[in-house]
Amino acid sequence: MWKVIKEKTEDHWLEIEDPEGWYSAVVKWDGCIHFYRHHNEPIPNTDESDIDYIHICGVNDFIKRLQALKEEAIKHFGKDWGGQ
Repeated sequence: MWKVIKEKTEDHWLEIEDPEGWYSAVVKWDGCIHFYRHHNEPIPNTDESDIDYIHICGVNDFIKRLQALKEEAIKHFGKDWGGQ
């Protein structure tokens, strides 16, 4: 699911991207993540205006929030929401 970009990774900084080029991230030593979603063209061809970015600290809490959001959406829209 992820490949390490060794030439950009350091002791305190892990740079990774998905092999298909649609996601990339920088994982920092302090537990924070710079997470990027590339649209229209994969890495390295993505135009800067076609990238969504989110800064995540406390990834476990963030995952719990997303899972709870998914549960609420399924309650509202039904079990087939999101291709379940």
